[in-house]
Amino acid sequence: MTRQSGVLEQEMVSDIPPTIPAFSWRGALSPLHLVPLSLPLLAVLFAPEAILDRSQTLRKFVELVQRALPYIDMDAHANSTVFPQAALLAHCLTVTVVPVLALVWIFQTTVNYEQLLARRRRLGRVSLRLHAAILFIGPPFVLAILYFFIGVPGDPSFGSGLTTRSRLGFALVSLLVTYPAGAVLGTQLLCFRIFIDTYLKRENQ
Repeated sequence: MTRQSGVLEQEMVSDIPPTIPAFSWRGALSPLHLVPLSLPLLAVLFAPEAILDRSQTLRKFVELVQRALPYIDMDAHANSTVFPQAALLAHCLTVTVVPVLALVWIFQTTVNYEQLLARRRRLGRVSLRLHAAILFIGPPFVLAILYFFIGVPGDPSFGSGLTTRSRLGFALVSLLVTYPAGAVLGTQLLCFRIFIDTYLKRENQ
């Protein structure tokens, strides 16, 4: 009897669709994510201090982003750093990259949807609380974190000088803010579709 149950468990595990390789074109660390994600990191790590004075093209790009987002003081945090022009450029790239990452997530989850749905059905439904958190709490939370990182001068309370004096620290915080923001915003459609197909359609069938 134990042997039969073990065989059944192995068959059930083998029926679960495999995970999507992270570094594949359809994965969470696809080049489609990594290339745009690297832009603000490269800007803050390697841009010279007077980058906007040297490049009129980048200066116009920064001005365009500032005009497009008048409700965010793009200079607030940047001017509190010891590398204000590089920080400002990185912030402008960040707010440009986040919607690009979100679109990549939407594309990937649409292409991968059948596999993701089959895997979710085999593993069990996500709780309603988690669905609600992703749909209603996730977007305003990540956007608030993004806003405070860009629009509030100074460092987080847990790290004096982390982003204002260290380019590496700035890049790390930028990465920890940018990637989750794009992921949360870009997986809203996936979460909604998974909810419908695992709760509503299942109940109606």
